Parts: sequence; C-alpha cells; structure tokens
Amino acid sequence: MLRPEDLKYKPNKQFDEAKAATITYKNQKFVFDPYAFGIGLWLFHSSMKLGPRVAPKELQPILNKLVFGRAYLPSLKDQLKVSDQEKGKLTATSISWLTLKIKALKQGKAVPGSMVNTNRQVRIGDMFFMAYDAKFKDILEYWDAFPLDILLKTDAEHLWSANLHYLSPEYRVVLMTQLLPLIYNDSPTIRIKIGESIKTLIEKYPLMRPCLKCYLRSHIRSKLLKIETNEVGLALWLPVQSFQKKSAPYVWKDSLRIANKK
Repeated sequence: MLRPEDLKYKPNKQFDEAKAATITYKNQKFVFDPYAFGIGLWLFHSSMKLGPRVAPKELQPILNKLVFGRAYLPSLKDQLKVSDQEKGKLTATSISWLTLKIKALKQGKAVPGSMVNTNRQVRIGDMFFMAYDAKFKDILEYWDAFPLDILLKTDAEHLWSANLHYLSPEYRVVLMTQLLPLIYNDSPTIRIKIGESIKTLIEKYPLMRPCLKCYLRSHIRSKLLKIETNEVGLALWLPVQSFQKKSAPYVWKDSLRIANKK
C-alpha cells in the first residue's frame, strides 16, 4: 500500500524556504515544508537547489520533537477536525444533516435551508455532490454514479471536475489538506481558488490526476448539493461513492497507480 511519502515530492507554491523552520542535526541542515502531502515533512536543505529530497522516515519524528516538541504532528484527520469517533460514525453512515441532504438529493426531494443548486449555478472551485449517469458506461472500466466533485472548468455542455471519490478517504484528506491554502475564507460553502490550468494543477497535485473527469450536463441526474465549509470533513469521509463495475478498493488502488505514473 502506497503512503503519502511514497508519492513524488513537489514543493507547494505557498512554501517559502526562507521563512520555513530549519534545524541542524548531526552536521546536516534540514528545512520543514508544512504543505508536503498535507502533513509536513523535513527535507535536506542541501538538496533545495538541485531538487528537494525528503529526509529519511526515521528522522522525521526526531526532528519534529526537537523543533515542535512532539514526535508526530497532528494527523490529517485532526487537521480537518474529524476524530476517530466521528470517522467511525461516518463509516457506519450515521444519520446527520449532511447524510439527510444526500438522501434527499438522491430521491429528488427538496431540503429546506440546504445549498442545493442546478448545474448552471455552480462556480469554478465549488465542491458538490451530484447523481450522474455515464454516457459511455458500456466501455468504461468503472465509473462513479454519485461523485464528490471540485469544479475546475465548464462550457455549455460539459463540467470538468476532480471527483474525490476516486481516492480512498485517507487520500482525499491528503489532497484536500494540500489545497487548504487555496480555500476562500469568506464563503459559507467550500470553494477553492482555481487560478491555473488543469494541466498545471495535476502536475502540482499528482493525487488530482486520477480524479479528473469530464461530465456531460445532459447526463447529470440531480441538482447539485454544494458542501458547506463546516461539512467538508464529513463529506470526505462519508462512504457514499457509487462505483459501477468495480469495487471501491480496486478503484482506489488503480488511482494510486495513476497518481504515481510519471
């Protein structure tokens, strides 16, 4: 099973080496990138000009303890405020306001006070659930009938989105934490600043590559349920993906292969 540190490291554009935490340990200098895979990693300072190189795994907790006073930094679930207890409830698809809205969306019912919109009203960077019927389902190896999307681009007939369901919940959190610096702070619903081309985005965030999908507006089978800011952690962990023809574990394993493809 691949881990976040197994993915090819690329510095986030928010990472400023000059302002980053540094430490010298056993005659070697290290620099801390807080954005690396959403958890933060120590890098060899000497490698920064030639191409950043991650310090060995066994050194990471030692350096963390020396600089931050704790060997292990807050987990990705902690950063997105989803505790193990909450995760267990979500995995069991517990009743919550968000799950009730999802149920209503699937049944085509209105939900008072919810952020349900038609597919003409979403904006670039919005995150939403929807029901979808793939046009080319007969030739696709697998597809998701209930995507959790981040909208990247649109035209009159299509939506280009990153469907986070193509990643396991743990890796959804990794990608979402990488994107945290790009989230608008003044929006009641989650919205990400998409200021670059799709090609640039998937180069910068390899985990986004297997998530990239193109949807036909005419094949969207529901309104769109936009995710409120305080619901993002719940949305990432809810097991509501609806993969057709292949199991979720199969899709998630294949997605990591695609993300790591050079």
